[in-house]
Amino acid sequence: MRCTELHPKSKLELELRDDQAETISYELVRSLIERLDHLLQQAPFPQLKTLLHLVVKKIILDDKRQVQDVELIFNEETEKYCPFCRINGGRAQT
Repeated sequence: MRCTELHPKSKLELELRDDQAETISYELVRSLIERLDHLLQQAPFPQLKTLLHLVVKKIILDDKRQVQDVELIFNEETEKYCPFCRINGGRAQT
């Protein structure tokens, strides 16, 4: 009997090999984070809450329940509601 189930490492390697995602420069990421920071400081609470729901993908807590890591995401859904988050050809659109 042949096992067609891939090991997690094999699945990840296959995904990485087939990944056609465009590389995003450090400068672009820095620019997005700076604009996000400015917007977070200026936005009224209801917009702030919506924006955070759009860009925060995951928050990881340590054993003491303190924030260890925050994973952000900028995707098509984010682009609909957040014009400064739009990426086109590796360049942020404003």
